[in-house]
Amino acid sequence: MSVIVWDGAVVAADMSLNDGRVLVPIEKLWRVGGVVLGGVGSIHDIGAMKEWVLEGRKPESYPVVGEHSCFVYVTPERGLIRYTNKPIGIAHGFNKCAFGTGRDFAYGALYIGATSVEAVKAACKYGMDCGSGIIAFQVIGEKK
Repeated sequence: MSVIVWDGAVVAADMSLNDGRVLVPIEKLWRVGGVVLGGVGSIHDIGAMKEWVLEGRKPESYPVVGEHSCFVYVTPERGLIRYTNKPIGIAHGFNKCAFGTGRDFAYGALYIGATSVEAVKAACKYGMDCGSGIIAFQVIGEKK
């Protein structure tokens, strides 16, 4: 797994895939039009949920995913919405939040005032499953 952090304006993630023995670089956040998509957990689940979003988020076609996978859908209007094993999103809005195995380190960093990028850096430094760089997208307050 890995980490995704939302500070209410910027969403950031590490860029590693853990195959059980090594960390392999991979992107887990994507800007698609005016939204940002991303996920932690099984890379197969993340891919299936990304396709589900790109195909219109129809409840009847929600993929079967594992209990540890999580997908985020971030918009300037609604903030962060999280999907897990059901097609009903959990609205986190603009509240700071973190997901994945590095979330505890990220929450600690957020608590003391870190940005989402700084919180991902903390997770990468101290978490075993995080690393391989950081990707981030500004969602709120971006210049058009």
